[in-house]
Amino acid sequence: MLMSKIRRRLAIPDEPNDWMELRALSGKKLEEASWWAQRKAIEMAKLAGQEFIDAMESYRADLAEAEVKANPLQQYDIETLVRSGIVAWSYEMRLTPENIAELDSETREWAAREILKLTEESQEERKSKA
Repeated sequence: MLMSKIRRRLAIPDEPNDWMELRALSGKKLEEASWWAQRKAIEMAKLAGQEFIDAMESYRADLAEAEVKANPLQQYDIETLVRSGIVAWSYEMRLTPENIAELDSETREWAAREILKLTEESQEERKSKA
């Protein structure tokens, strides 16, 4: 199944008359978003030193699966998700990586969550047909 063909147009919360068209992400794009999230965590750890690394390892060990399910964005780089998953929008500005970076954090997070939701729904639908 070509995930890029699975799209959904949604109204943007609290922005009357504005919408985004989002697409489901391929496994490769999800891996890329996960890799970038890990890379950022490693870079932050390098800056903070060994004490921070020890604290993060302890935290990750304690992180329950239920918590990750409650907030799946913890596993992914939001910037990668929105750059890969937003395919159109109603804003006057052209859809470019630079303009996507200008979205406020609330809209970025909403779009990222919706992209993950669409991706998961598409994967579940495929499994149910198998």
